[in-house]
Formats: sequence, C-alpha cells, structure tokens
Amino acid sequence: MILPERYEGPDWYPSFARFLDEVYPDWHQYYGVVPATQAEIRETAEKLMPEIPALPEEHMVFLAHMGGRGLDLKRRARLYGSGQLSLTTDGETCLEIGSYDHLDEGDTLAYCFPREGPPHLVWRDRGSEPVSGQIKVADSLGQLLCGQAFLADGMEQFPFHQRFYTAFHMHGPPFVPCPEARDYLKAHLGEDLSEKELEDIGFRIRTGELEGILKGQGYERAWFSTELDRIWLREDTCCILSRMFDPNDMFDTVAITVWGERKEPVWALTEPFKGLGYGCWRELA
Repeated sequence: MILPERYEGPDWYPSFARFLDEVYPDWHQYYGVVPATQAEIRETAEKLMPEIPALPEEHMVFLAHMGGRGLDLKRRARLYGSGQLSLTTDGETCLEIGSYDHLDEGDTLAYCFPREGPPHLVWRDRGSEPVSGQIKVADSLGQLLCGQAFLADGMEQFPFHQRFYTAFHMHGPPFVPCPEARDYLKAHLGEDLSEKELEDIGFRIRTGELEGILKGQGYERAWFSTELDRIWLREDTCCILSRMFDPNDMFDTVAITVWGERKEPVWALTEPFKGLGYGCWRELA
C-alpha cells in the first residue's frame, strides 16, 4: 500500500509531493500548480497585517509551492492562492484560505487565531454563527492535504471497494434526529441541546461504535487521518469513515467506504457493519 510518509516540522510538502509522484506522476500538470513568488508571498503577508502578525509556517509552505493559482484536490479540498480576514463574535481573527467544495459554495477552510495559543484549522459553516459553526478539521495543514491527496488519488491502487450506508442517509421521511442523537436525548432528558450539538453527539457516538469494530479487526488509524475523514488501515485494506453533513437536511452522520487489494477483507466488515444498520445502497432503497 502506497501511503504519504510521516514528516516532522512545518514542511509537509516533500511528503505530499513524493506520494503524488508515486500514485499520480502527472499531478503537477493535472492540478496546474504554480508556486507564488517571494514578492507575492510578502505582499500577501503585508496585506494581512497587523491583524495577523505572521502567517503560519505550514501555510507559507503551501504558498511557496502552490500559491500562484491555488489547489483544487478533485473536490476534496480547495485552497486559494490568497486569504481573506474575518472576525468572529468572540473576537477571534480568522483567515479563510479555502473552501469545502470546488464550487466555492460550501464551508470555508480557515485558520482561527485565538487570543491565546497557536492558530488552528477549522471548517466554518457559512450559515451559522462564526464560533458555533466551527468544526476542527485537522491538526495541521500538512495532515489535511496528505489525507485529502490520499483520498483524491490514492484510491486507484485498490481494485475492490464497497460503500456502506444507513437508512438515515436516504433523504426520505420521517425527518428525525439520527438514532444516536435520539438515544442520547432519552438518556439526558434535562439537557437543552441545539441542533448543532446533537449533530456532533450523533457523529461522535457512531464513529466510536464503528472504530470499535475496526480496532477489533486489527485496523490502525493513519497519521494523515482527519476529524472529517477518519482513515483506518490494515495490511492491504483501507476503511474510511467520513462525516456527512446534513444528509437529509436534519442531522450529521457517518458514511463508510472500504477499499482493498483483495475482496475478503472488504467482505469481512460487512456483517459487523450490518449490526449497526449499515448496508449497500440497493439493500436500503
């Protein structure tokens, strides 16, 4: 299995580039990446001062290698060649550096600079209050981009795959909270929870159940796994647990995709996942 190599420090680019060189040799041409000039990087940094005294080093790495035109990883993540500042209601400064989809209509990818501590990467829901709509996306930009590169271009190395869904993914009535959130409410009747809090609770409970199955079968979480795309590996098999935002316009849940070089390890997860209500699309339709 070809994987992005773990790296140290802020310079994630060699690991990112070596992985793509191996799985997709023409990636430079396909993505049309162009480095930003030193003058362009300096101009970007000066434009953001004094609100942001210094750009994060890992973002400087991105600008130096791909900041001329930005990067669109096959709808997995889009990063701009520049950034836009905004201010949250509690005084945090945010630097928007990308978006969640290629149409630039989804959540924004942003660095949030708290009053104390280092900046952190979040997806910001454009339809929510700035703070309540934030979801941590990754520990670092390098972790995010290596993970998204694996999902965008690394799947071609696996000849077999299977997607798993629950009936909750099917966009049909009744429109109710996901089963995990509903069970949580029954056990915590006194809590006054917002829809956003219920979404997070349902997602955490379901991923915990699924990850328990994977650990029991010897899977380990990849270092480039993120909060939104949790990547679990075992020998020649890969299982991805992805957060689905409002699949039926109500609450978030988890979609599963299993990829493998052989069919047997993929099939071995079918029965355990069925125990949690998952099946293929045709079975649930």
